[in-house]
Amino acid sequence: MTFFAISCLLTSILSLFLGVLVFFKGRKILLNKVWFAMSLFVSSWSFALFKVITSQDLNSAFFWQSILDISAIFIPVIFFHFTLSFLDFLQIRKYRAQLFFFYFFALLLSFISPFPFFKKGLAPIFEFNFWVLPGPFYFLFPLFFLLLAAYSAFLLIKNYSKIKGVKKHQLNYILLAALLGFGGGITNFFPQLVRIYPFGNFFVVLYLVFIIFAITKYHLFEIRVLLTELLVGIMGIILLVLPFLMPTFNLKILTLSIFLLFLIFGYLLIKSTHQEIKRKEELEKLTNELKEAYQNIKSLSEMKSEFLKVVNHQLRTPVSILKGMASMLREGSISKERQREFIEKLYLSSERLSTILDDILVAYALTGGMEKPEFSPCRIEEIAKRQVEHFKPQAQAKGIEILFKKSKEPLPITLADEMMIERMISRLIDNAILYTEKGEVEVSIDLEKENKKEFIKISVKDQGIGLDEKDKENLFKLFYRGEKATFMHPNGSGLGLFIVKNYVEAHRGKIEVESEGRGKGTTFIITLPVITTL
Repeated sequence: MTFFAISCLLTSILSLFLGVLVFFKGRKILLNKVWFAMSLFVSSWSFALFKVITSQDLNSAFFWQSILDISAIFIPVIFFHFTLSFLDFLQIRKYRAQLFFFYFFALLLSFISPFPFFKKGLAPIFEFNFWVLPGPFYFLFPLFFLLLAAYSAFLLIKNYSKIKGVKKHQLNYILLAALLGFGGGITNFFPQLVRIYPFGNFFVVLYLVFIIFAITKYHLFEIRVLLTELLVGIMGIILLVLPFLMPTFNLKILTLSIFLLFLIFGYLLIKSTHQEIKRKEELEKLTNELKEAYQNIKSLSEMKSEFLKVVNHQLRTPVSILKGMASMLREGSISKERQREFIEKLYLSSERLSTILDDILVAYALTGGMEKPEFSPCRIEEIAKRQVEHFKPQAQAKGIEILFKKSKEPLPITLADEMMIERMISRLIDNAILYTEKGEVEVSIDLEKENKKEFIKISVKDQGIGLDEKDKENLFKLFYRGEKATFMHPNGSGLGLFIVKNYVEAHRGKIEVESEGRGKGTTFIITLPVITTL
């Protein structure tokens, strides 16, 4: 038997052993089930290759070649399935569609694999008794194999930076194993295509070595303990049988003593493996808790800095104005004709100061979980209409038209906190007017039905400065203000949309923002469920 044939047999046995081990450890886990399927196909492929190159008659070799072709066709597809499962991409429709297509294409290739236009037959080559002779369409097979393996590797590498902790170490060994497995496997196409010896087949065994390393060191498939127990069990059985095979009494006693010692050391090994895994799990848990605590402290520190900036910038200005004007009025340095103008400015500054203080207190209450909605029956359409009327003078002063589109059908009365609803709508309208230089602001309200549930949809659309991707991603974060918004109106606090989002979520709703980019306007959409009972 050649070394090549031995490597095929070894790959087949090891792959089957690992596949069964992984399956029985986590038969309800999708990742384990997909790996089990891949292990079966790798084992089947490698054993079929062994049978082809060692067969003594053509019919037997052709049968095993058919098994080999079908197994090899499905290996890259199942590895792609494994990749999607490992990356948690199976819930994404695009990748599910791709997976379905690849399985379908693999079935198609399997169907045509026995025909002469796929493979003409078998013939001896190098030291092998038989090897495939390719037909005119055989090139589809290695092309499919190579492209799909490369695509799977691309997805793993592309998402490498997003994976953290132990899973990243697992990924390192999966990539190494894939490089050796598929890199070695692709050389099996060399004899029939370019008349080169398939030297890479020896590396396929190493792919299993890296997978075993990922299992034992980084808990891939969570079977380290079971693997240790099985290896100890297999060695124990071998050592138990040895005394009965020894020719002399002294050798029987010696091998029996070795068996008893091995039982002790085997027990200690399994126990230490359990303890090590337990300690690692506790350490990982503690590390994650410390990381979370650090992030919380960092977040609180950032919030503190932003809060001080808001207090320093936003409160100092109106307080300085109030103090200066009050001083001038007290000294009598203002003429009677201008006193009314000063009193109006004093009122506006005090209003601004009151709004900022109110925002800070509300945001503080929300971050501490102290602000809860007080539900009562209310008509959201009437609240929205009132807010549109309230903001009409402000819009007209800027030359902006504000429109209200009422629902086509009557909206039901819903349980909600009227003050919160009023505040979230007013904030969105105020922002729309503030960041729109010309054009119109449209407030619309409608009723939507989905799965026998009713939702009230409130939309505020403007023709203002628009948002870029960074703004859309961070818009609802505490103290966040876009660069363009800060430039246009430096006096904002960055609290309004944070408050709006929290109020929406307190009503079990959601808020979305749409914008095609800078200068193309923005639309905020609030969707609230119609609540009839609490």
